[in-house]
Amino acid sequence: MSYDVDFLPKADQAIDSWLKLYQSNLEKSLPNLFGVDSGSLARRIVQLYLKRNYKKLVESSEQKSLPFLGPKKSFFRSFKVCAEVSVKQLVCCFCVLVGNFVGKSKGAGSFLLGGGVENYIEKDAPRHFFDYCDNAGNPHLASNVDLFVQCPKLYEGSFKRIFFSYRPYLSFFKSRKIGFLNLFILFWVSLASTVRLFVYSLLFPELLLLKSDVWLYPSILVFNRLNLIDSIMITNSSYLDQEFWLSNLPGKKFESVMLWYSINNRALRFKNGAYFSEHPAYRLISVDKAYTWNAQHGQWLEKNTQIKNVLWDMPFVYQLPGGDVEKDIDVLLFDVTPVVRNWIDSNISPKFYYYYDAKNMEKFIQDVVGVSKSVVGCKLKLIIKSKRQFEAIHDPQYIKFLSELDGDVGFIESKSNVFDLIKRSKVTIVYPFSSPAHVAEFLGETVAYYDPTGLLEKPDWMTQKVDFLQSRECLEKFMIKTFD
Repeated sequence: MSYDVDFLPKADQAIDSWLKLYQSNLEKSLPNLFGVDSGSLARRIVQLYLKRNYKKLVESSEQKSLPFLGPKKSFFRSFKVCAEVSVKQLVCCFCVLVGNFVGKSKGAGSFLLGGGVENYIEKDAPRHFFDYCDNAGNPHLASNVDLFVQCPKLYEGSFKRIFFSYRPYLSFFKSRKIGFLNLFILFWVSLASTVRLFVYSLLFPELLLLKSDVWLYPSILVFNRLNLIDSIMITNSSYLDQEFWLSNLPGKKFESVMLWYSINNRALRFKNGAYFSEHPAYRLISVDKAYTWNAQHGQWLEKNTQIKNVLWDMPFVYQLPGGDVEKDIDVLLFDVTPVVRNWIDSNISPKFYYYYDAKNMEKFIQDVVGVSKSVVGCKLKLIIKSKRQFEAIHDPQYIKFLSELDGDVGFIESKSNVFDLIKRSKVTIVYPFSSPAHVAEFLGETVAYYDPTGLLEKPDWMTQKVDFLQSRECLEKFMIKTFD
């Protein structure tokens, strides 16, 4: 099995050269474009390129150099992109106009953007999330301001100060009264920003990559000036997406925050010397503050990102620990649901997913089930909790494998409370290096990572509270010790 990832150091070199090139060009010709320093704009341009073209970067790794594959100069392309931006800005202006007539609040609001909520919350989402925010201990979530949460359309709704919306910014604009003078200012700032983007993109077409940032820029600028934004929170699913104004808006009065709802993102090392370098995009993450699970991951963030204010307290999974429960589960397994090859090919290099393929995941389940049956000497209750609800992107081979397991193995809803599940279990076994092991560690429960391939090096960030098992023999000894 090949784990050839030599292209990653080349990717880092390419990013360095791109940052220097675009920062230099912007400083010479367009200093403080949109009121933002050239370094921040260069970082965002490279970040957006990686978001859209990471696979091209991987595919070009065999070349001696990695050219920037940005847009070419084109009057028609600039006109088309700026027309799209202008239409979206007009939508924002219309929403603000609606807010001036029907809006019920003049107070500030906060935002929670990015994936994650839908993985844990199902029915009555706003009410559930209101209870979570008031008890989670995070000052940004527990603030008394209205909170607009990005979510799939299925979960849209509101409860007290919590508003679940597919388009949270537009929902916020329609809920505030800012007066017609500020609406007039917003319109002219929008017009000016679009004209500026059009003119300057004829000189530097890479600026067109900023279209997703520029359409919201005037609204954020105006609402920030009016002290109507308390904080903008994004989750770690947005690691490739921090708008240039999120941390560098002129006169910024709000805080930008990243909340990590999972921490299975650190590089893998293999015994044969192969090394999955840190994803090049992490070094481009830029927010004011981050909240993560523990000191080890916090130190990793401080080292590998541009975030300098990192805080940690407890696992952040949109759920809270309940009270004491009876231990009615013997063995609780957490997998990492494999995805189909088509999705891998269209999103990222297959090299990253060898370790998390269906074959390895099936061996993980088979070994734990087999040892539980044959070695321990008594019938154990085994429960499997998959990381995700099964969708079209997930490997049908693995789903079929799970469906054919015999009745000695149970399955539990993927959105079940992970704290309570682990507290109900005598032992928790996790596929490396999925985040539930850190929940068990936080709760002080018996937990182990089991590497069915035996290929991984033990990471230096692991603590002694989590066992690291790399063979069926080690798994057998662990289970016998646990249930002796």
